[in-house]
Amino acid sequence: MSNPTPNQPTNLLKRKAVDKSVTQPAKKIKRVPRPKDAPATSAVLPAKQSRQNLTLSDWMTVFAYIDSHRDMKQSVIVKYFRTRPSGHLIFDQSTLSRKMRERSELEARVHSHPNALSGRRPRAVVRPDVERALVKWFHHMEKKGESVTGPMLKEKRQRFEEAFDVPDHERLSGDSWVQRFCTAYKIREHRRHGEAGSVDLDAVEAERARCQQLLARFAPCDRYNIDETAFYPYAPPDRGLATHQMSGKKREKFRITIAVACNAEGDKLDPFFIGKAEKPRCFKKQKPEQRGFYYRNNKKAWMTSALFKEWVIKLDFEMHKANRHIILLMDNCLGHTIEYTPTNIELEYFEPNMMPFVQPCDAGIIRTFKALYRKSFNQRAIDRDGAGEREIYKIDLLEAMSMAQKAWRLVSKETIKHCWGHALIQPYVIFHFDHPDISSHNDTETHLMATVQDLKSRNRIFGDLLTVDDILDPPEEREQEEDPYECHNDSDIVAVITEEIRHEIAIENGEVIQIESDDEDDSSPATLSRSALILMCAQIQSSCLHYGDPELAFELSETIGKYRAQVNREELRCATQTRIEDYLAARSPHFVTHVT
Repeated sequence: MSNPTPNQPTNLLKRKAVDKSVTQPAKKIKRVPRPKDAPATSAVLPAKQSRQNLTLSDWMTVFAYIDSHRDMKQSVIVKYFRTRPSGHLIFDQSTLSRKMRERSELEARVHSHPNALSGRRPRAVVRPDVERALVKWFHHMEKKGESVTGPMLKEKRQRFEEAFDVPDHERLSGDSWVQRFCTAYKIREHRRHGEAGSVDLDAVEAERARCQQLLARFAPCDRYNIDETAFYPYAPPDRGLATHQMSGKKREKFRITIAVACNAEGDKLDPFFIGKAEKPRCFKKQKPEQRGFYYRNNKKAWMTSALFKEWVIKLDFEMHKANRHIILLMDNCLGHTIEYTPTNIELEYFEPNMMPFVQPCDAGIIRTFKALYRKSFNQRAIDRDGAGEREIYKIDLLEAMSMAQKAWRLVSKETIKHCWGHALIQPYVIFHFDHPDISSHNDTETHLMATVQDLKSRNRIFGDLLTVDDILDPPEEREQEEDPYECHNDSDIVAVITEEIRHEIAIENGEVIQIESDDEDDSSPATLSRSALILMCAQIQSSCLHYGDPELAFELSETIGKYRAQVNREELRCATQTRIEDYLAARSPHFVTHVT
C-alpha cells in the first residue's frame, strides 16, 4: 500500500478492523449439479425435508383422507401430504403402511383421554382403574361447584388406591404425576356451574346472552342441541303410566330412554335408543342395528358417560369426514361428562336449572315428538279394536321403536325452527310469538286428543280422561330426568368403575353379556321364514284387491309387491347351494344314497 498524501485524512485510508474472535461461517448455497462444460444455472436444490413424528390428530387426518380417496395409491398419498397447502406432514410409504396396520389401535387411543389427539406416543398409565375413578370424582366435585387443588387430588388418589387394593410398588408418590394428570384431562378448563335452585329472569337473560355469543361463530346448520327423555312406549292413554292399575291387566312399567338431536335449520340426527336388554327378544336373532336403530343398553336404561362418549365420537368422525365444525349444546348432567375432546365438535353445557328456558328440545321439540307417537299409538289401538282384537294396546319393543322413529321423522323443520326461536338463544334472530307453526303444533295435540275421545267412545278407556299434559308430560317421566348414575361417595365411584372394567374385559374376551328385562313382553308371535313370508305376501297381494276400499286395497297391493321383491332379493343373497343328495331325496322320498 502506498503512503498517504499529506492532504488525505489518515482514517479514510485505513481498513476496518475485523473482530477475529467472532467466527462468521460463509453461507453455502447448494446448487443443482451440472455436467462438465455445461452452461451455468441459478437453480437451487430444495430444502431437505426430514420425517416427522406425527401427532395422533395428524394420523386421524391422514386416515380420513384415505377413506375419502380409496383408489389412491399410498405413494401418491405420501406425496400429497408432503406438499399439502394447509401444512406439510412428512412421512414415508413404509411408515404409512405400518400405521394402516395399527389403525384400530390408534383409533382406540383417541378415546383414552381428552388430550390424546395432541400426543405422539401412547400415555402409559399404571392403574387405569384408579385414574378413571379420580376423573369421575373430579367431575362430581366440579358438578357440585367445588374447587379442587393438587393436594386434594393426591389425597383422593391415595384413598382410591386403598379402595382398589393397589400394591405398594404400583402406587404413585410425589407431585410429578399431578401435572401430567391435569394436562391429560385438561383439568384447568373448568366448566361453568351456577347455584342450584330457583331461576331468576336476570340469570335467564344472562345465559341467553352467553349462548348468543357462542352461537354467533357458527352457521344455523352447525348449531345442534341434544336432550334425552324417559319414555314409556307401552303406556295406554287411560292411566298415569305406571302409577295406576286397571283390573285384569298388568302394569305397563316398561321404560326406555330416547335421545334426540337437531340443528337450528331443522335437520335431525337419528334417535338414540337406550334400553335394558342387550338383545331384546322381539328382535329374534337380529341386532337392533340390523333393523336401522342406534340402540345401546345398560341395567337402568339411561344415558351414561360411556354411551354418550361413544355417540359423540361417532358424530365427530362424521363431521370430520364432511369437513364440518359444529357446536353441540346440552344440559350439564353427569352422563354428558366425557373424557374425550372432539376435533370437529365444540361441546357446550347450559347452566343448571336453565333447560326449560333456553334449551330448544325442551321448548316443544320433544313434546311434539311424543304427541306424534301417542297419536300413532292410539290410532293403532283404534285399528286393532276395529279388527276385533282384544288386547288393543299390546305392542312389542320393535314396533314401538319403529313408531318412535317414524314420529321423529314427522317432526317438521318449521316446528324445530320455531322451538329454537322460542328459546331466544340465537343471535340476530327475531322471534314472533304469532308464528304460523304454533297452530300446526296445536293441531298435533288436537288430533291426539281426538284419538283419545275415540277410544273413550269405544269403551276402551275407563274413568276420567287424561289431559294432554298428563299424556305428554307425565310425572313418571319427569322423575326419571335425574341421573341414576350420580355418584355420591367413593364407594359408589369404585363400584361403577369396577363394573365398567368388568364389562370391557368381557367384551375383549368375546363373552356375551345378556341383560334380560323383566318388563319386556315375551309373547310375540313366532317369526315366519323368508320363503313362507314371500308366499304369504303373494297370497295377500292377489286377494286384497277383491275386498275393502278399492283405492286403499290397490295401495296395499303395490306396497306388498315392493316388500315381497325386497324379501325375495334377501332370500337369494342368503341362499346356499343344495347338494344333489338333498335335491334327489326331496324329489323322491325312497331315494337312498349309498357311499361305496
